[in-house]
Amino acid sequence: KDGQDYSHKVSGTLSSNDGEVALRLALDGHGLILRSRWNVQDHLESGRLRAVLSDYQAPRADIFVVYQHRRHTPQRISVFARYLAQELARRLPFAALT
Repeated sequence: KDGQDYSHKVSGTLSSNDGEVALRLALDGHGLILRSRWNVQDHLESGRLRAVLSDYQAPRADIFVVYQHRRHTPQRISVFARYLAQELARRLPFAALT
């Protein structure tokens, strides 16, 4: 928040290092989760989840398309990269995509 890092150890009877399990638990009303916005945006829009601590920013989670360098990039790779950028822009209008 405000350019400062904050850390807090959360204690409780339930924890998970599996994002999908954590999401399911939160959707079922069992607690809070820290997930990428793209992963929960539909649930936020539908009201199934609610954002808390919105004035704090989670660590960045960049997405990259990684492929082998070649003199000529195969068309299927270029098409996929464009599709991915368009789809992410559609799903994440709040994110800066380059």
